Amino acid sequence: MKKTITKLLLIVAISAFSNCTKSNTHRDALAGEAPADTVQLTKYLSDVLGVAQSSIEIDQTTNEFYVPGTIFRMKIEKIQEQYDEANIYKLTHEN
Repeated sequence: MKKTITKLLLIVAISAFSNCTKSNTHRDALAGEAPADTVQLTKYLSDVLGVAQSSIEIDQTTNEFYVPGTIFRMKIEKIQEQYDEANIYKLTHEN
């Protein structure tokens, strides 16, 4: 009897947690907006990649940052997301 109740509770818990989803309403609302400041993002990329800011360029047709002569290409929106989550970088480089 105790095993049956334990199994039943386990099944209920698993089904309850499997239906949980993360809400991305904040990011979805910002998705249509242009990236904040490309100068700020370029400086961030420069520090992260260890290259000069002047070597980072923007491809306007694909909306990507790239470094000529390398394989690095990344969407501006993706860099913006990484920058938004880079709290330690902001504390050490922007104060």
